[in-house]
Amino acid sequence: SAELLPNGNIAIAASDGGWIRVYASSQSSSNGTYAQFNLPDAHGVLWDPINNCLWAIGDNLYALTVGGTAASPTLTEIVSRRFTVPGTGHDLSPYYGNTNKLFFSATAGTYIYDKTTKTSVQAPGSAFQSSVKAISNQTASGHIVTTIPRSSCPLNDWCTDYVHFYSSTGLWLYDRIKTGAAFYKGRTFNPAYQ
Repeated sequence: SAELLPNGNIAIAASDGGWIRVYASSQSSSNGTYAQFNLPDAHGVLWDPINNCLWAIGDNLYALTVGGTAASPTLTEIVSRRFTVPGTGHDLSPYYGNTNKLFFSATAGTYIYDKTTKTSVQAPGSAFQSSVKAISNQTASGHIVTTIPRSSCPLNDWCTDYVHFYSSTGLWLYDRIKTGAAFYKGRTFNPAYQ
């Protein structure tokens, strides 16, 4: 997972490496300077412009302060915001329509996290599923979009040729299928952070 930060640096989550890094990419495309936060099963990063922090998901959900300068960044955990996820965390996305919330997926299911109360609830209705690789919502309609691995995917056991759409209340609406495709994360696109 990758996230472009407002200052032009880039945050990366590496599951095999077990880390979150912020590279000083704003300085040049070949800059190798980075700050690192060790995170087992690191899978997702998301910039939060409201709380001015970087959310990261892996073995749990973390909030990180990106400090230092653009040329020499630092990463520090905001310990009071650590949240235990059910299973291993996989995806993070904005909850468009409410900047106090995030979507996240974990091996145990899909959830909506409240940043103020530091609690989560299951995604509504049929949108609550286990082993979801991506969850997001469309800005105007609120429709929830997910991808889940399927055996019909020809490439490996973590891809899919389906993208699922649910109403904002979790009612299944339809699937979009591209036979022979190998999608990992099917997400909505919005140029805004939240």
